[in-house]
Amino acid sequence: MDAVEAARKLLDSDVWELLPREAAEPIRGVMVLLLEELREKAAEVERLRRRVAELEERLARHSGNSSQPPSLDPPAVKARRRQKGREGGGGRRGGQPGHPRWQRALLPEEQVQELERFWPEQCERCGGRELERLDKGEGIEPRRRQVWDVEIKPKVTEYQAYASRCVGCGHVSWASFPAEACTVVGPTLLAWYTYLRAEAGLSLRGVQELWREMCRVEVSLGFLKKLERQLERALEGVYGALEREVQERAVVYGVDETHYGDRTAWVVATESVTLYRLAASRRRAEAEALAPADGGAVIVTDRYGGYDYYPSRRRQLCWAHLKRDFQAIAERDGESGAIGADLLQSVEALMHWWGRYREGRLKHATLVSYIKQHVKPLVRAALERGAVCEHKATRGTCRHVLQRWDALWTFLRYEGVPITNNASERALRRVVIHRKITYGVRSEQGARFLERAFSVCATCRQNGKAVFRFLCDYLEAFLKGLTLPSPLAFDTS
Repeated sequence: MDAVEAARKLLDSDVWELLPREAAEPIRGVMVLLLEELREKAAEVERLRRRVAELEERLARHSGNSSQPPSLDPPAVKARRRQKGREGGGGRRGGQPGHPRWQRALLPEEQVQELERFWPEQCERCGGRELERLDKGEGIEPRRRQVWDVEIKPKVTEYQAYASRCVGCGHVSWASFPAEACTVVGPTLLAWYTYLRAEAGLSLRGVQELWREMCRVEVSLGFLKKLERQLERALEGVYGALEREVQERAVVYGVDETHYGDRTAWVVATESVTLYRLAASRRRAEAEALAPADGGAVIVTDRYGGYDYYPSRRRQLCWAHLKRDFQAIAERDGESGAIGADLLQSVEALMHWWGRYREGRLKHATLVSYIKQHVKPLVRAALERGAVCEHKATRGTCRHVLQRWDALWTFLRYEGVPITNNASERALRRVVIHRKITYGVRSEQGARFLERAFSVCATCRQNGKAVFRFLCDYLEAFLKGLTLPSPLAFDTS
């Protein structure tokens, strides 16, 4: 730009009056054309410079400065993360030195299905074959080893309804089948199918092949879809109970979403419930259905605009997401880098004091006082600087965060509100793995079955209940028309 400014000043100066008119005019005309071309080239260079900076920033994205998952990080970033973990005391993968030993305890003899006893055939010392057997009565316990194995074979129960003739009128009456005989598949196989689909992440063909190879049960894909329709109806009641439990919670630990094939997987995580919904879109209406604004709960989300319907003073923005946004700002050149460094420093201070609060070493009132005095002013000042800086992306991010300023500090107004939506992020991980294996779901009926199966299985794990055992008990009660158990640690009925 200095050359352009010098040429412009030369054209506006009085030096042209010193030259003959017939020589000055052509030279001046050529300089005007060159100046115009120089301006265009300078503008083009600036545009390309910004484009290169944008592409370099996109190329440098990783899970630490964007929403990109860690699995897509380049090898160098993964190596740095592993090195950082070792330096932080994590050590190598696997068991660490000094960890408590774990080994399977021997079952009592009465719980063993098969018992084999052996005695030596000859003396280990002299080779003699006349041996006296010693048993437990003489105070010598046998050396014990137990070998675990699994026997998988189908169990087929046939129900036969007979007829009887009335002695009085001669009418023939038929016996009624019990409720559990109204299905082709029993509760254990139904529970196994649910577990394989929702927990193990198998596709329909995967379940079909597993059943054929492991237990010689031949089924078609159409039959498996019929099982899903039956399970969809069976899980409807418990899914509705989980929905009501979510609506009654004062604090929702996280609301999040991700794409799932042609659909969007939404998740709501509370202290005791994880609820999934496989919706047709990522629109705001889906978020409102899961977390209505008039419900009165406090929710934790990222900066996605679909959650802007929720009151800022009852919405907590995830500071883990904000840290990644600020990291992206810090990695830029010039003024943006300085602003990002200041924001990251404030985030580190906030995380430090939040960690002490979670460990019980700090009262909530003390946390509030410290954050208001030493963190909020610094964050505000840095965001206001970023809102007027030259870098477009930095300016946009800072303005977007300032517009939701109250949502940054909801955890100070309500004790017990987490500062991240890690609970919902962890819950979505299982859905993402399932999507990569099965490529999502297409039918509405399949979506309803999977969202209910995901919710029940995740809630069981959350409350320390064995998932497969619960599914067996629940489906057996459903088929027999008995009282249905709850996946919660307490009964909501």
